[in-house]
Amino acid sequence: MPYQCPRCCREFSSQLLLLEHQRNAIPCPVQDGGPIEGIDAEKERQLRSRKREQQNMTEEDKWRKVYRILFPNDDYSKMPSPCAYTAFRLP
Repeated sequence: MPYQCPRCCREFSSQLLLLEHQRNAIPCPVQDGGPIEGIDAEKERQLRSRKREQQNMTEEDKWRKVYRILFPNDDYSKMPSPCAYTAFRLP
Protein backbone atom coordinates (compact mmCIF):
# COMPACT_ATOMS: atom_id res chain seq x y z
CA MET A 1 0.00 0.00 0.00
CA PRO A 2 1.57 3.31 -1.01
CA TYR A 3 1.82 6.14 1.49
CA GLN A 4 -0.57 8.97 0.67
CA CYS A 5 -0.58 12.61 1.70
CA PRO A 6 -3.89 13.47 3.40
CA ARG A 7 -3.78 17.02 1.99
CA CYS A 8 -2.97 16.59 -1.71
CA CYS A 9 -3.62 12.83 -2.07
CA ARG A 10 -0.23 12.34 -3.75
CA GLU A 11 1.19 8.84 -3.27
CA PHE A 12 4.73 8.07 -2.10
CA SER A 13 6.69 4.84 -2.22
CA SER A 14 7.99 5.18 1.34
CA GLN A 15 7.01 6.76 4.62
CA LEU A 16 10.25 8.74 4.61
CA LEU A 17 9.36 10.40 1.29
CA LEU A 18 5.89 11.24 2.62
CA LEU A 19 7.39 12.77 5.77
CA GLU A 20 9.79 14.86 3.69
CA HIS A 21 6.84 16.05 1.59
CA GLN A 22 4.85 16.96 4.71
CA ARG A 23 7.79 18.93 6.12
CA ASN A 24 8.09 21.24 3.10
CA ALA A 25 8.13 24.92 4.09
CA ILE A 26 5.28 25.59 1.67
CA PRO A 27 2.43 23.15 2.35
CA CYS A 28 0.82 21.33 -0.53
CA PRO A 29 -2.65 22.44 -1.62
CA VAL A 30 -5.65 20.61 -0.21
CA GLN A 31 -7.26 18.45 -2.89
CA ASP A 32 -10.58 16.67 -2.80
CA GLY A 33 -9.32 13.29 -3.91
CA GLY A 34 -12.02 11.30 -2.19
CA PRO A 35 -11.36 8.89 0.63
CA ILE A 36 -7.85 7.58 1.05
CA GLU A 37 -7.82 3.90 0.23
CA GLY A 38 -6.35 1.31 2.54
CA ILE A 39 -5.82 1.44 6.27
CA ASP A 40 -3.93 3.96 8.30
CA ALA A 41 -1.18 3.24 10.81
CA GLU A 42 -3.60 3.30 13.77
CA LYS A 43 -5.89 0.67 12.23
CA GLU A 44 -2.89 -1.47 11.36
CA ARG A 45 -1.74 -1.24 14.99
CA GLN A 46 -5.21 -2.25 16.21
CA LEU A 47 -5.33 -5.22 13.85
CA ARG A 48 -1.91 -6.42 14.97
CA SER A 49 -2.64 -5.95 18.69
CA ARG A 50 -5.83 -8.05 18.62
CA LYS A 51 -3.73 -11.23 18.33
CA ARG A 52 -3.15 -11.13 22.09
CA GLU A 53 -6.84 -11.28 22.92
CA GLN A 54 -7.90 -13.93 20.39
CA GLN A 55 -7.17 -17.01 22.44
CA ASN A 56 -10.72 -17.44 23.79
CA MET A 57 -12.61 -15.94 20.86
CA THR A 58 -14.73 -17.80 18.33
CA GLU A 59 -14.06 -17.31 14.62
CA GLU A 60 -17.21 -15.18 14.40
CA ASP A 61 -16.03 -12.97 17.27
CA LYS A 62 -12.67 -12.53 15.54
CA TRP A 63 -14.47 -11.52 12.34
CA ARG A 64 -16.62 -8.98 14.19
CA LYS A 65 -13.56 -7.47 15.84
CA VAL A 66 -11.77 -7.03 12.50
CA TYR A 67 -14.89 -5.61 10.85
CA ARG A 68 -15.38 -3.05 13.61
CA ILE A 69 -11.78 -1.91 13.31
CA LEU A 70 -11.97 -1.53 9.54
CA PHE A 71 -15.48 -0.06 9.37
CA PRO A 72 -16.05 1.84 12.63
CA ASN A 73 -18.94 3.93 11.29
CA ASP A 74 -20.96 1.07 9.78
CA ASP A 75 -24.30 -0.08 11.14
CA TYR A 76 -23.28 -3.28 12.93
CA SER A 77 -26.78 -4.73 12.60
CA LYS A 78 -26.04 -4.95 8.85
CA MET A 79 -22.58 -6.50 9.30
CA PRO A 80 -21.97 -9.14 6.62
CA SER A 81 -21.64 -12.75 7.64
CA PRO A 82 -18.13 -14.15 8.11
CA CYS A 83 -19.21 -17.23 6.14
CA ALA A 84 -18.31 -17.49 2.49
CA TYR A 85 -21.29 -18.43 0.37
CA THR A 86 -20.71 -20.07 -2.96
CA ALA A 87 -23.37 -19.68 -5.59
CA PHE A 88 -23.98 -22.77 -7.62
CA ARG A 89 -26.40 -23.79 -10.30
CA LEU A 90 -28.21 -27.03 -10.63
CA PRO A 91 -27.91 -28.79 -14.01
